[in-house]
Amino acid sequence: MIAIEISDSDPNGFVAVDLEDLLMALPREAKHLWWSILDFEATGDLGPGKNMLDFENQIKASPLGLQMQWDQLVGVANSIFQVINATIVGITAGNQFPGFIHSEITALSEIVIQMIDSSVWIVAARDENVIRTIEKRFRETSLTTY
Repeated sequence: MIAIEISDSDPNGFVAVDLEDLLMALPREAKHLWWSILDFEATGDLGPGKNMLDFENQIKASPLGLQMQWDQLVGVANSIFQVINATIVGITAGNQFPGFIHSEITALSEIVIQMIDSSVWIVAARDENVIRTIEKRFRETSLTTY
């Protein structure tokens, strides 16, 4: 998989790209994928009666992550203040979801979105056009392999 690291930062040196920005930078084909959050640590407001710790524990308790459609993923992104660590995968409808194992993630996913220690986003994709589309939207990027 080809990948892009995104480290756009604000004047204070903090990552200036949030999950919502990243999702909106993906090509429209991403809306047709099925998504799973395999790992997630963040701060945010999920709404009345919901808390982030329970959400994170729900993800950890599932061997294939928390699965959802595009609109649900965007809804989660809208409620997040800061992502600390994350691994989110998009698969073609009907395919098997990967577990939180690198070889499964690369073998089964069309798109992989990762945040590493609040410092850099990594997006990997089978289709190089996905990466080229993202590259045009951000300033501080570098191409790599995943």
